[in-house]
Amino acid sequence: MSAEIFHLPASIAPRGLNVHQVAEYIGISAPTFLLAVAAGRYPKPIPFGRRDVWDKKAVDLAMDRESGIMEASAKPAPGGTDDVDEMGVLLRANIAKGRRVARAR
Repeated sequence: MSAEIFHLPASIAPRGLNVHQVAEYIGISAPTFLLAVAAGRYPKPIPFGRRDVWDKKAVDLAMDRESGIMEASAKPAPGGTDDVDEMGVLLRANIAKGRRVARAR
């Protein structure tokens, strides 16, 4: 049995992007993007089996820092609507760096 392939409607942008999509999204080539990832300027991908996927929101946050819209050390205001998303980005970043993450009780 072959796996079904589903496509999102054009009105829904994917949140997970492959290397070519994320590079095009920010306006650079894939090799240049991978060099920027290796240099720590952009987040590492989330591995899904044999595929690597970049979280669009994490890339947006890195772009905000790169462009100077947000200070590199700035944290979102408490109670903002992006708190949950920001925590997810920070959690994945800590896990990717091999840091232990405490579980909520």
